Amino acid sequence: MKTIIRSLLTIKILIVTLYLLLVNSSVVGQSTTTPIQDSITQEFKSIKISEISIKSGEVFSETKRLKESIISMEKIETIKSRNDSIIHRLDSLLIIDREIDLNSKNTRFLSNKLVYWKKLLDLLSVEKTDLAYEIRILNDYKKKCIDDILIWKNTKSIIEEKESESSIIKRVDMLLLDLDSLKLILQTKSDALLVSLNKTTEAEVVLNDLIVKIDQTYVEKKKEIFVQNEPSIFSIDYRDPNKRSLIVPLKDFYNSEIKEFLFFMDNKLPSLTLQLVFLVVLIVLFIRIKHKLASIDVTDNSFYRRVLVKVMSQSVSAALIVGVFLSSSLFSDRPEILKDFLVLIVTIPLMLIARTLVKRRFYQYIYLLGAVIILNFFYIIFPPDNLYYMVILMLAAIIELYVLSSLIVYFQKNKLKNGFFNGFVILILFIHLFFAFAGFIGLLYGSTTLAEVAINVPVANIFSGLLVFSTIIVLNGFISFGIDSSYLHRLNIIRFHGDTIKRRAISIVNIVLVIFWILGMLNLLNLKRIFLEALTEFFTNEINIGSASFNLADIFMFFIVIWLSVVISKMIRIILEQDILNNFKLEKGLPHTIAVMVRYSLIAIGVLLAITAAGMPLDSLTVMAGAFGVGIGFGLQNIFNNIVSGFILLFERPIQIGDTIEVKQLIGKVQSIGIRSSNIKTFEGADVIVPNGQLISNEVVNWTLSDQKRRIEVMAGVAYGTDPHKVEELFTQVLNEHADILDDPAPNVFFQGLGDSSLDFRLLFWTSKYHEWIRIRSDIVFGVHDILVKEGINIPFPQMDLHLKSIEKGVDLVKTQKK
Repeated sequence: MKTIIRSLLTIKILIVTLYLLLVNSSVVGQSTTTPIQDSITQEFKSIKISEISIKSGEVFSETKRLKESIISMEKIETIKSRNDSIIHRLDSLLIIDREIDLNSKNTRFLSNKLVYWKKLLDLLSVEKTDLAYEIRILNDYKKKCIDDILIWKNTKSIIEEKESESSIIKRVDMLLLDLDSLKLILQTKSDALLVSLNKTTEAEVVLNDLIVKIDQTYVEKKKEIFVQNEPSIFSIDYRDPNKRSLIVPLKDFYNSEIKEFLFFMDNKLPSLTLQLVFLVVLIVLFIRIKHKLASIDVTDNSFYRRVLVKVMSQSVSAALIVGVFLSSSLFSDRPEILKDFLVLIVTIPLMLIARTLVKRRFYQYIYLLGAVIILNFFYIIFPPDNLYYMVILMLAAIIELYVLSSLIVYFQKNKLKNGFFNGFVILILFIHLFFAFAGFIGLLYGSTTLAEVAINVPVANIFSGLLVFSTIIVLNGFISFGIDSSYLHRLNIIRFHGDTIKRRAISIVNIVLVIFWILGMLNLLNLKRIFLEALTEFFTNEINIGSASFNLADIFMFFIVIWLSVVISKMIRIILEQDILNNFKLEKGLPHTIAVMVRYSLIAIGVLLAITAAGMPLDSLTVMAGAFGVGIGFGLQNIFNNIVSGFILLFERPIQIGDTIEVKQLIGKVQSIGIRSSNIKTFEGADVIVPNGQLISNEVVNWTLSDQKRRIEVMAGVAYGTDPHKVEELFTQVLNEHADILDDPAPNVFFQGLGDSSLDFRLLFWTSKYHEWIRIRSDIVFGVHDILVKEGINIPFPQMDLHLKSIEKGVDLVKTQKK
C-alpha cells in the first residue's frame, strides 16, 4: 500500500513539474514560479537519520547567523522614524499647497512647484525602493525558513515511525523551535517595514495626483497667451503702495524662488562640485589650446578652423559657454531661477565672443541685447501688476524694437553679396520685430503672458542661436584639428578614412545642436510639449492592415538599430583590421578574416536587436527562415551560392587581399573580399566585381599566394658568327648586375637554339618584386641591347634570299633595276 501511495505521489510531482515547465515561458521573471515548485518538491523531502547531527548543526549555525545579520529592530525604528518624518513633512506641505488657487498663479510659479514636488516624489521613490528591498530580503529568508521547517517536520515524522532514539527527536524539536522563533522574528520585522511601505505608497499616490493637477493647470496656463491677465497699463492705480512696493516683492521672491532653489540644490553638492571641476579643467584646457592655435598658420579653407581661432581668442568665455551648455544635463528638471541664473552666467561670455565674429558697428546692438537679457532676469522678481514689472518689460521691448529696426535698415542699405541670404536675414529680423511689437502691445493691453513670451523671443532666439553656433564652432573646430593632427594620423583608420569620419562627425554635431536649439525655441513659444505630444502620437499610433498591427516608431527603431549596427560594425572592422590585428604576427589574410567575421556577427546581433526593438516576436524568425529557404530554392540560389563561397574564401583564404590572381581572361589585384562578391583591380585600372562563386568553381591562378616571387623570361638573339660563350657571359653579367633579381634561385642563360636568322638565347631569372616585374623585364631588355651594342655584336633581324630559276624572254634585268 505504501508503495502504491509513493508511486502516486511521484506521478503527482512529475505532473506538477511538467505543468510548471510548460507554463514557465509565460511567467518567466516572476518570483512565484520557483517558490511553488520548491514547496512542492520539498513537501516530501527529509533528512537521512545518519545525517541529522551534521545537518542540524549546520541549520543551528545558519539560524544564529541570520538572527545576527538581518536588519535590527533599532534600524527598523530609525527607518520608520525617518519615513514618518518625511510623511509628516509632506502632509504639512500638502495642507499649505491645497489651499493655493492654482488657476490664479502664473506659469513660472507652477513650473517651480512641479520641480519642487517632483523632487519630493523622487525622495519618496528612493524611500519606497529601500523599504521594498529590505522586505524582499526578509521574505526570502522567511521562505527559506518555512522550507526548512517543512523538511525537519517530515524528518521528525519519519523518525517517529521508525521509533528512533529520543535524543534525536529532542534535537529535532529544539531545531524546530529555533526555526519557529526565527520565522516569528522575520515576520515581525517584515510587518513593521510593511507598515512604512504602505504609508509611503499612499503618500506617493497622493503626490502623483497633485503633480498631475499642477501639470494640467500649467498646460492650460500656457495656452492662455492671448488672455488679458491684468488690467491694461493705463488702468492700473499706481498710487496704490502695493503697486509700487519694492520690499514686499523681494521678500516673496525669496520665499518662493530662492527657498525652492535651495531645496532643489539640497544633496546636489556632488553634482555642483563636479560641475565646477569640469569648468575649471575646461578653462585651463581652452587657454592651452588658445596658445597652441596662436602658433598655427590657418591657411586652408576650413571654415570651422578659421572661426575657431577667432572664438578661442576669448578662451575663458568659450570654456564657460561650452561647459554650461554640455553640463546642463547634470541638473534635470531645474527650477526657473536656476535656468535664469545660467542664462545670466553665459550672457557676458556670449557678448565677448560675438564681438570677435561681427564688425565694430554692431557692438552697440550686442550690448543692448545683453542689457535686455539682464532686464529679463530682474522683471521676474515683481508681480505682473507691479510698476517695476511694467517699467522693466517696457524698457526691454523698446530696446528690442530699436535694435531690430536699426538692423533691418542697415541690411536694406548695405546688402550682402548673396542676395538670397540677405533677404533671408531681413525676413528673420522682421519676424522678430513682429514679436517685439506684439509684446509691447500685449504689455499695454494687460496680456502679461503674451508680453513675456513675445519680448523674450527675439533676444532668446538670438542669444541661444549664438550659444549653439559657438558650441558648434568649438566642437567642430576641435574635430577638424584633431583628425588632421599628426598624432591621430598614426592610426590607419584616421589616415585612410579621416575625411569621411570628420565630415560625418561634424554633421552629427550640427544636427544634434540644431535640434537642441529648435526645441529651445519651441519651449519658449509654449509649443514644445504640443510638438512632442503630436510627434509621439504620430509615431506610436497603431496602424492596422488586416490582422497585422504596427506603428511608425517600431519601424523607425528597426531601421535605426540596423543602421547603427552597420555603421558601428564597419568602424570596428576597420579598427581591427588596420590598427589592432596588424600589430600581431598573424598569417597573411587572417586579420581580414577576423575583422569581417566580427563585422557580420555585429550586424547579425544588430538585426536581432532591431527585431526585438520593433516588438516583433523572435518566433517569427522561423517563418522568415522558411520563406528564405523557399527563396533560395528559386530566385536566390545564385546569391546564396555566392554568400557560401564568400565564407569559404574567408575561412580557407585561398585568395587574400593584395594577391594578384588570374581568372579565365581576367588578371589583376584583389582589392576586397566581401560576402557576396570580390573586387579585382586590373592592371589597366578597371575595377571588376567578381561573384565569389566564380572564384570557388573556376580555376584560379594566384601569382602571390605563397610569396611575391615571379620568374621572368627574356628572349634574345645574336647574329651568326658570334661567339655564343661570350654572349652567355655578357647576358649573365647583365642579370647579376640588376639589384631586383634574386640570387636564389640563380638567374640562368640558356642557348635556346639555332634560329632561321639568329643564335637564340633564353634568359630566366626570379624577382621578389612581383608587382614591378614589367619594369624589371624592361630593364633587362635595355641591358641586353646596350651590352650587345657596346661589344659590337650585331642584333639580327629576319632576312630572306630569293633565288630565280627562270626569266621570261624580253625582260631586261639591268633596265628593271635602273627603273
